[in-house]
Amino acid sequence: MTKSFGVKRNLDYFKEAIKIQIKSLNEYKLNMYSGMILAFIFTFSISIFLYVVYVNFNDFVNWGFNEYYFFVIFNALIIILFSTFSFGMNLSNTILSGDLNMYLVKPMSTLWQYLINGLSLFLVFNAFSYFLLFIGFIFFHLEQFNYLRLIIVLIFGTFAGFAHVFILRMLDSISFFIKNNTTFFNFYYSFKGVYDRFPLGLFNKSITYKIGLFFPNVYAGFFSSQYFFGHISFLELLKYFSI
Repeated sequence: MTKSFGVKRNLDYFKEAIKIQIKSLNEYKLNMYSGMILAFIFTFSISIFLYVVYVNFNDFVNWGFNEYYFFVIFNALIIILFSTFSFGMNLSNTILSGDLNMYLVKPMSTLWQYLINGLSLFLVFNAFSYFLLFIGFIFFHLEQFNYLRLIIVLIFGTFAGFAHVFILRMLDSISFFIKNNTTFFNFYYSFKGVYDRFPLGLFNKSITYKIGLFFPNVYAGFFSSQYFFGHISFLELLKYFSI
């Protein structure tokens, strides 16, 4: 009874946080609508950009356009979706300002409160726009799809998303031991940005390739695409994810 009550209380807190965010956005409707429109324009312009890149550099990428498109869109969808609900990365300032106390006094999960307070609805807009691109991609390639592979890719992509959340939480938790953890976040996102844009296979077993194996977006993007289009087997995918 106590456990179920605690779950309900946490869910109620989540719903209240969403309501507050929506009310805040409604007070500045122009800001909300412009954010939504810009998110959709930016995301859909990605399709045009990817096509231009592929047409001019397809020999370099050595993939079909569908593979390259899937690699970028699916990776972005997974990582942004999970970042939406784990974007509380301000623990350093929270500790220094003493605001951490407000999470400790309430009778619910401290981590849950911290995560919810870091929720960004603008990231929800981005995730939703990438979701529309992904659904559109599936719709226009229905006859080519292996749905079992799609389900497996979604499952493994979810694991990659949770790994991304874990890394963010770990880097944020360093704030308990150092004054400023910005350098660690910058390091992570700098390398992550490289593997967001370029398939890991381009690095051909170099040190950059080996470093990439520690980044979740490589599994959400490169290895998921490799398996989905039949370049590696399920056992090989399982082996890479077990790393």
